Amino acid sequence: QLAAVQYLLSQKGKTINVLMPYAQKLIRFADWFRQLLAESIGKAQNNDGRVVNVGLTPINALGVTDQHSQSQLYNEGPNDKLIMFIRVNKRGVTVPIPNLYPNEPSVAFLKRANFNKLIEVEYQGTAQALTHNQRPNLTITIDQIDENHLGQLFMLFEGATSFLGEFFNINAFDQPGVELSKNLTKNILLEKKKSN
Repeated sequence: QLAAVQYLLSQKGKTINVLMPYAQKLIRFADWFRQLLAESIGKAQNNDGRVVNVGLTPINALGVTDQHSQSQLYNEGPNDKLIMFIRVNKRGVTVPIPNLYPNEPSVAFLKRANFNKLIEVEYQGTAQALTHNQRPNLTITIDQIDENHLGQLFMLFEGATSFLGEFFNINAFDQPGVELSKNLTKNILLEKKKSN
């Protein structure tokens, strides 16, 4: 289903995929996703040898941090993105937010809150704002961050990327653009060695 959503939205001009986990421990997973999608789907030719120059541009982000630095663009900028959230049910240790200013009305909404609850509510507000602004978004929820759930996430995104290759009629398992730059780098180094 994930690949179908990504592909169908790309056909409507939504060619940028933002992965925004609401868990600091998943930021490296978002980095991995960026590499996977870029290398696997960005291709000049399709399986029939026709020049198609297809691809989806991946962006990794971290909620709550990047919702403040990027969501203005996502809500009101070009409507060319799919925002994919990852939320975690069990975040671990609950840390209360100190009530340092009990008589200050501007922070009264934080009374008796904790950081886990705040992160969850910020995710909800961000997703609702995008939906309100008719920006496509979806949420993948995992119970907790452990090897089992990470394995499921890896399988989900690897499988979706394989299916995207089929939808775009491209080979998702090669990287000729990367190989070209590697070969050119090697040749430049060999030429410099000869000249020394």
